[in-house]
Amino acid sequence: MTALAVVVGLVIGVLVTECLARALRADAWLSRRAAASREALRSFRAATSDEDRQRHLIDSGTHTLMLSTSVLAALALVALAFGAPIYALEWDATQTTAYMAAASIVAIAWWLWRARSRR
Repeated sequence: MTALAVVVGLVIGVLVTECLARALRADAWLSRRAAASREALRSFRAATSDEDRQRHLIDSGTHTLMLSTSVLAALALVALAFGAPIYALEWDATQTTAYMAAASIVAIAWWLWRARSRR
């Protein structure tokens, strides 16, 4: 059963890291939302009248709120992906430790391997 925990940890570690890496690409949702938030803040600074400033302030606040909630949702999904097998398969402490160690080490190794292969 510990071997199953390690295998599941390997798969979850690679999948979570790959999803996060794809979310950080230049054309991904995170970059687009951050760019929209920055553009809304620039338009707020460039506004000349009070009505324009108020409209751009609300717009930039909305964009920043969408960016924050999107990142929070992504982090919640990562935590759910890491934690779901522990509760779904009802592992004991040894299997949970093996799973978390395997998933964490593989996630870090996969991230480093992707960074090296992109250079």
